[in-house]
Amino acid sequence: MDDKQKDSAAAKRNRAGGFFALRLAAAAYLAWLGIDLLRSYLAGGSGLSPALAWGFGLAFPLAGLAFGIYSFRRYRREIADGDPAAEKTEE
Repeated sequence: MDDKQKDSAAAKRNRAGGFFALRLAAAAYLAWLGIDLLRSYLAGGSGLSPALAWGFGLAFPLAGLAFGIYSFRRYRREIADGDPAAEKTEE
C-alpha cells in the first residue's frame, strides 16, 4: 500500500470521527432537551399540558438514544469502509 492510499484512509477515518462527534452531540442535545422539558414540568415551571410534557419528555430522550445508536453504527461502518486491510481481505 502506498502513501497516497494511507493518507486517503486516514482522511476517511478523520472525517468519520468528526461526523460521529457532531452526530453524538446532536443525540445528546435531544436527550437533554427532553429531560429538561420533563424536569421543568415536574417543577411546575412549564405551561404545557401533562400529556404533552410527558410525551415530549419521553420522546426526545428516546429519539436521542436512537440517533446515538444510529451514529455509532454508521461510524463503525464508515471506519470499516475506509480500512485498507478490510479491502484487501475482500479481494
